[in-house]
Amino acid sequence: MEQVKRLTRHFLQRWRDRIGTDPSLEEVNRILRRSCRVKRQQHLWVNCNGRLEPYKTLSLWWSHPDGLILWVDDERGAAVTVIAHMEDEHGN
Repeated sequence: MEQVKRLTRHFLQRWRDRIGTDPSLEEVNRILRRSCRVKRQQHLWVNCNGRLEPYKTLSLWWSHPDGLILWVDDERGAAVTVIAHMEDEHGN
C-alpha cells in the first residue's frame, strides 16, 4: 500500500466519533501498513435512469490488531472514512 497523503474531513470526524482522539497521518499510514486489503478500488458503470454513469468504489482495509475497518481512495491517496472500531474485552 502506498501511503495516504491526506485525511478527509469525513475521516477525521468519524475517527474522533469512534476512537475519541485526533489521528495523525503517520498513525493512519502505520495502521494501513499492518492492515489487510479486503476489497480493491474499482471503476464501474451503473445504470442511472437508463444512462450509464461512471462510479468508483473505494478500497476496504481491515486492521485486526487495531480493530479498525477503513475506506481508502487509493487513486487520490486519501483516507475517506472509519467504518468500525471494535474494542477488545478491556475496552481498548
